[in-house]
Amino acid sequence: MRFERALAAALFFLAAAGPAEADTIHFKNGHTLEGIVLSEDDKEVQLDLGQGKARFKKDTIRRIERSDEAETQGLLQSFEKEKAAAAQAEAAAAEARRKKEEAKEYAPKKIDVQTKDGGIFVKVRLNGKEDATMLLDTGASNVLLTRKMADRLGIQIRKSNPFLVEVADGRKVKAMPVTLKSVEVQGMTAKNVDAAVLLKAQSGANYRDGLLGMSYLGRYTFKIDRKNSELTLEKNK
Repeated sequence: MRFERALAAALFFLAAAGPAEADTIHFKNGHTLEGIVLSEDDKEVQLDLGQGKARFKKDTIRRIERSDEAETQGLLQSFEKEKAAAAQAEAAAAEARRKKEEAKEYAPKKIDVQTKDGGIFVKVRLNGKEDATMLLDTGASNVLLTRKMADRLGIQIRKSNPFLVEVADGRKVKAMPVTLKSVEVQGMTAKNVDAAVLLKAQSGANYRDGLLGMSYLGRYTFKIDRKNSELTLEKNK
């Protein structure tokens, strides 16, 4: 963008002031710099370098060598090539960043879990605001929440059209369907997850805040390692 502004200014200058020349500034310290002189007065010289503009104090310059129009055109072509090369390099860098982020997003992640009484418990964040401990249950179609957890989330329960769900111990109980905005397990986040809320507390239930079922787990390729108390999640493409 900076190059485009600089080039536009150079072209404007050429159109307004007539044919311009490719110029070489010879500095008193022995250095030289080539570009197109856009302006010059008693105090400073402004030079278009193709990638941008630069100003130099007149007292640092020994002399300015002005070249012919053919060389000016050659320099403008060089500016265009530099612009194209810079755009190509930026596109390649952007693609490399995209691939890196994609590889990171889809890389398998090991999740720490707790095992107790034969069950696997996972720390979960619901709707981005409430932390829960849920029993991992691959036999549950949906995420299942206790009524207490639903109240913490501020979920309004409508008791019309309840349906039966099977909990971890095999019992079938009444629940209401809801949709969770997000379910996150240690950085692995799924949006708009189907869930159900138990209408009544269940005596003897060992699933704490609920069940982490397939409406979440099905978004991933997962592996359960009971021996090492690990759950591996890999996002499905």
